[in-house]
Amino acid sequence: MVFRLRTILSALLLLATSAVAGAQATFYVSLTGNDASDGSAARPFRTIQRGIDLAHFVVAEGLYSSVERGVVLVGSGVFEQELPVRIKPHVELIGQGVYETTIRTTRSLPEGYVGVAMEWDCSMERIKVELPGRIAGPGTARLVLLDQAYAGPVRVEHCILDGGENPGPLFNGVESVGVEVIGGDCWSVVIGPCKIGGVTTGIRAIGSGVNITRVLFENIAGDAVVVLGPLAKQSGVTVPLLGCSDDLRNTGLNQFRNVGGLCINNMTGTEVRAEMNDWGVYDRDAVAGRIGGAADTGPFLGKGIGAGSVVASVLDSGSNPVPAFANPACTIPALSMTGVYDTESQRFVFNGVNEGQWNVEASASGYVGSSATVDVSSFTVSSVTLHLSGGGCGSAGGKAAYAGCAFLIWVAGRRRRGRPRPPKS
Repeated sequence: MVFRLRTILSALLLLATSAVAGAQATFYVSLTGNDASDGSAARPFRTIQRGIDLAHFVVAEGLYSSVERGVVLVGSGVFEQELPVRIKPHVELIGQGVYETTIRTTRSLPEGYVGVAMEWDCSMERIKVELPGRIAGPGTARLVLLDQAYAGPVRVEHCILDGGENPGPLFNGVESVGVEVIGGDCWSVVIGPCKIGGVTTGIRAIGSGVNITRVLFENIAGDAVVVLGPLAKQSGVTVPLLGCSDDLRNTGLNQFRNVGGLCINNMTGTEVRAEMNDWGVYDRDAVAGRIGGAADTGPFLGKGIGAGSVVASVLDSGSNPVPAFANPACTIPALSMTGVYDTESQRFVFNGVNEGQWNVEASASGYVGSSATVDVSSFTVSSVTLHLSGGGCGSAGGKAAYAGCAFLIWVAGRRRRGRPRPPKS
């Protein structure tokens, strides 16, 4: 009751103060702030939770009728607190960058350690979440817990989740998990781009169809992705989406590096779709050995990718990869870079592309060339799709026509060879 009264009074003060971000419902947090302040850029709060609570209250109570989200902007530094940060509905938590803003929770709860707990209709981005040194076991430590994802959209993007000194139970009896997500589907719950490392398990999906995309799993002691069946309160079996070759813009392109266990450990009977990923191994048998349970991993990337890589899809008018016999090519002219063709995925891979926006050009024999722009980040993998028109003998559906052209040329040659030569004069 005291907390709610305090929140109402603070909200009324904010509405009456010109320093407030106004209709944008934006609040600021800084290590030099004060929770008795108004949360403006000039007078920020000290704790992240204070900003979240007020942002949630303002939106939930309809104090800004035109605003659906409250934004909490967190400054640089390491923000330590005893209890987990809980991101409430209608709140976006945004840091200054993964190397600038860090959240560290110092006390474990009876049900285990939790760094950040996210409810529903909320998001977190540009933040590093880390465990506070060595945690005493036994128990479970979750860097991020999405325990209400079944109720609405949740996004974790451009974040680093670092287990640090708690990579696995062999060290201190603690099972550390990068993200545990319960429920939700691939349209509403998205993890990535992110980096997850130094933990026992990268992502544990419980009855969840979460879309896992552009995540770098690195230095995972156990399994990178564990897929479990639904809890008693959930209905039906839903499994994560790790990649769809038809939609590289929004799915796939995960990377697996130094994973001690399996890349995917699917403990349900439902197949996980996991196309267009870099499994850290580059032949079919080796990829199959990194998967437990039912999973569709093909096509997969047969070339290694990393932060700053670009994966380019060169497609025909039917959205099929332009066939190799048409000699497709893909370049970034401004950087004098030529993409390497990957026969496994039928895509082009550029590695080491400078951060920025670049023009990509594609061509193929018998096709009209095409170009598109791609935004390249030093934090993650980018993708671009180029559609070529035309085709003739080089069209995707024209292998028969191509063979027919070759046959006519052969026949014409036979006829020429069969003609009598005129006598020499």
